[in-house]
Amino acid sequence: MTLSPEQKERYAAQLALPGMTVQRQQKLFDSAVVIIGLSAVGSNCALSLAQSGVGKLTLVDPGLVELKDLS
Repeated sequence: MTLSPEQKERYAAQLALPGMTVQRQQKLFDSAVVIIGLSAVGSNCALSLAQSGVGKLTLVDPGLVELKDLS
């Protein structure tokens, strides 16, 4: 599978980096990552991985969302 025109447009900034190719972006898209713990570091990692084009993210956090967490 190759990147669609929409994906090429979405990741155009990354594809412009030295050493980044469509094939390498495709590898990111085909990859899967599990993040256990979504505190400050985990949530930022999840955001960065999603923005970079990782194809499948599994997010695991045993905590409950509480009202104080929504500020």
